[in-house]
Amino acid sequence: YQRRVRGVKEYQIENNLDPQQLQQEVNTYMWNFDKQKSEFKKKIESLSSAPDDDGWVTVSKNGKKNTVSSQGKSASVAKLNTETINRIKEKEQRKYKSNFYKFQRSEKKINHIEQLRQKFEEDKKRIEAMRQNRKFRPF
Repeated sequence: YQRRVRGVKEYQIENNLDPQQLQQEVNTYMWNFDKQKSEFKKKIESLSSAPDDDGWVTVSKNGKKNTVSSQGKSASVAKLNTETINRIKEKEQRKYKSNFYKFQRSEKKINHIEQLRQKFEEDKKRIEAMRQNRKFRPF
């Protein structure tokens, strides 16, 4: 029984590579990759900020992210915090319904109708008092 070598060791054996030489190749590859990526970003930024032949400027999704507000915090962070807080509150409200059971819904309707009747009675009393004082002028 012979154990099979896998991964980096297998690659080193197949290609007769020294570990230091392999590390050097990986480092040069990553350095070139990072360099190409940064050049690409610079090219995109220069193209997006410069007007084209017709005079139009391309608007990208990368705007000003860290504008400083009067409180010293960045405005986008403060806005993000309020938005996330509101989103969390909405999720909690959706999670817990106050009138889950049928009797709760019917009690809520009954209470609402009672409140409307009370307001109506109060309005009737107020209108009657205004009529007695002769200050009631509906139009």
